Amino acid sequence: MKLLTAWVALSAALALGPQAASAQAADGAAVYKAHCAKCHGRDGVPPKFAMRRYKHLVSLADPATLKGMSLDSTIVVITNGKGKDMKPFKDKLTKDEIAAVAKYVHSMAKPKKGGA
Repeated sequence: MKLLTAWVALSAALALGPQAASAQAADGAAVYKAHCAKCHGRDGVPPKFAMRRYKHLVSLADPATLKGMSLDSTIVVITNGKGKDMKPFKDKLTKDEIAAVAKYVHSMAKPKKGGA
């Protein structure tokens, strides 16, 4: 039965192709905007009030913030929180929503154009 379920899921994913991936990214963006943007900023850059209130808040748009941080470790932070300021979302979001937000957060960190 598990094999049949896995086969059906794989077939659906292959049939939907890029649409399925973009739907998940859209969900991650929507969940982020609903639950994370107030502190982390709509584009990953925290607003000034959040920076003053949370001294260790970093820009998610800065690639250095997520450097060396895997998708799984980002999921752990969202799930369990971090420090005294980042509250856990394990009781507010589903595992799929948390994974979608983590994927979206990793897509936000854009390398800076140009170079030194």
